[in-house]
Amino acid sequence: MNQLFKGDVTNNVVELNLQAGATNIGTPTVAYDGASNGVINQITGDVPPNWENSDSSLYGLVIGTSCTAIGSLAFYYCTGLTGSLVFPDSVTSIGDQAFDNCTGFTGTLTFGNGVTVIGSSSFYDCTSITSVSILATSAPTIGSNAFNGMTSVSPAEIHVPVGATGYAASYDGLTVVYDL
Repeated sequence: MNQLFKGDVTNNVVELNLQAGATNIGTPTVAYDGASNGVINQITGDVPPNWENSDSSLYGLVIGTSCTAIGSLAFYYCTGLTGSLVFPDSVTSIGDQAFDNCTGFTGTLTFGNGVTVIGSSSFYDCTSITSVSILATSAPTIGSNAFNGMTSVSPAEIHVPVGATGYAASYDGLTVVYDL
């Protein structure tokens, strides 16, 4: 059973539907565009393949806790995405080329402890990411060229928790360091 709440119009939102008694819905994944009106695109749940593929107007992205998967090519060539990118513990898989050539990211890349698959070329040529941390204590399957072309990561390291198992010595030229 859904409950419908109505109120004043705020930023073009006039209705809010909530599932009665729902638990663990989680926060939605939200993308902001670069226009002056600050349009917000929300996805509750997984981000499907090709969601905003090559949309250079997107500049902000928050992956919500309702998300468990990022589809292949979901944000491929979304060059406007900026800042850091954090995957909550709920995200278990990131598809092939999901963030390929997202050259605008200028901060850290952090994977929660739920990640089990990081697809091939998923972060290929994300040239402005400055650091990579994987919080999973067991190594996820990491596809070929997943981190290739990350030229701003300095030092060239992937940080994982002390005691984590199954990691290779390096991925695409980034050395694995156990220090989280």
